[in-house]
Amino acid sequence: MQSPLTVIIVGGGIGGLSAAIALRGAGHSIKIIERSSFLDEVGAAVTLFPNAVRILDSWGLDHAKAHFTKFRGIGAFSAQTLQDLRVKVFTDYEAKFGTPRVNAHRVDLHSALKELATTEDGPGSPATIQLSCPVVSYDAKNGTVKLADGSEERADLIIAADGVHSQAATHILGYNAPATVSRSTVIRFLIPTETILKDPLTEPLLESGPGFWSTYAAADRKRYIVRYPCRDDTLQNFGMYVLRDLNNTTEKAGFRLKADRNALRQAMDGFHPTLLALCDKAAEILPLWICAEREPLPRCYRGRMVLIGDASHPMLPHRGQGAAASIEDAAALGELFKDVQSSELEVIESKLKMFQDVRLNRASATQILSHENFFGDPINGPKQRLLKFLPESELCQNAGQMDAWFSQYDVVRDIQRTMGERQHATAAA
Repeated sequence: MQSPLTVIIVGGGIGGLSAAIALRGAGHSIKIIERSSFLDEVGAAVTLFPNAVRILDSWGLDHAKAHFTKFRGIGAFSAQTLQDLRVKVFTDYEAKFGTPRVNAHRVDLHSALKELATTEDGPGSPATIQLSCPVVSYDAKNGTVKLADGSEERADLIIAADGVHSQAATHILGYNAPATVSRSTVIRFLIPTETILKDPLTEPLLESGPGFWSTYAAADRKRYIVRYPCRDDTLQNFGMYVLRDLNNTTEKAGFRLKADRNALRQAMDGFHPTLLALCDKAAEILPLWICAEREPLPRCYRGRMVLIGDASHPMLPHRGQGAAASIEDAAALGELFKDVQSSELEVIESKLKMFQDVRLNRASATQILSHENFFGDPINGPKQRLLKFLPESELCQNAGQMDAWFSQYDVVRDIQRTMGERQHATAAA
C-alpha cells in the first residue's frame, strides 16, 4: 500500500519551516523537532530577493500580513562626513523579475512561515512541532535521530535544518566540518522610523523616503553601517559591520556575545555626530553576531538524510542570500518529492542525489560570492574558486550583474528541467 512519506525536520527556523511548507504541499507527513521553546524569538531584519519571494508567493505567503517592505533603492555615504559617495537606484525588481525585492523583520517572516507550515487550511496535513527537544545524533542510513532524553525518532526522510552549529554534516561526511569564525562581526540594532524622523539631527538620514537603503562607510571600508526599513517601513534595521583581525581563536563561529550602547559607540568611533546620535535611540541592541562561514561541502546527503540552509552552506550576510538559499533548498525538496510515495531507500537516495546535483554547486558559488564585504569585489578575486562549481557561462561576470544573477534564478524550474533530462535519459537507455 502506498502512503505519504514520514519526514523529520531538525530545526524550526526559516529553512526548517520552509521545508515543512514545501513537503506538506508535496503530500507528506511532517514533524519538526526544535531545540528551543519558540518563546523568545528575536532577530533583526532580512532582505529577500525575487528568487526567494517568488517561492514564498507560490506558497501563498501574504506580504501585508508579514509586514514586508518593498525595496526601492540604495545610497552610499561617508560615515565621517555624510558626503554622498554614490547613489544607485535599482531597477524595479517587480517589473524586471515578476516579483519585488522585500525586507522583512526576521520574527515576522518566521511567524508567517510557521503559520503556513502548521495551519489546518493549507495543502496536505499540517506539520507538527516538538519543542525544547535537542537532537544529539543521527543515523542517516536507517533514518533515525536520537534525542537528548534518550528516545529515538524514525522517518523515511530526515532534513537537517538546524543552523550554523549543526553537527549533522559530520554524519554525512564522516569527519568534522565545523563552520569557522570570519572577519565580519555585526552589531545589529533597530530604531522606530518615527523616532528618527522626530529628531532634526537624524531626520535627514531618511530623506530618500520609504523603502530606501543607505550605507555609511569608514574611509578604509573596514567599518560600515547598513540601514534598511522593515515592518511596513515603521522600523529601521541597522547593522554595524566591523572587519576584525582573526587573532582570537577561542571565539566560536556564529556565537552571540553581549552588545550594548557602549560597544556600539566604540565601533562607531570617529563617525559623524548624526550617526553617533543613533546609539541613544536604539530600541533594541541585539547580541554581537560573529559571522560564520565554511568551505563548500563535497556532498550534502547520505542515505535518508539531507542538509539544507546553514547546516549545509553557511554564508556571510554581505550578498543577502542566506535566508533565500534556505528557502530555495526547501522548494527544491518539495518539487523533487512531489507525489513520491515509495519509502524505499533507493528511491529516497535517487531524489536526494538529484537535489545535491542541482543545489550544491549553486549554493557553493553563492557562499563564495558572499565572502567579500559589502564594498569588496566578489567576482574577480575568487574567480578560479567559482569555476570549480559552475562554468563561466552560468556565472555573473561582474558585481553589477549579481542582483540579476540571484533574482532571475528559479530553483523549481531548475529542478523540473533536471528531472525531465533524467527521465529522458532513462527512457532513451
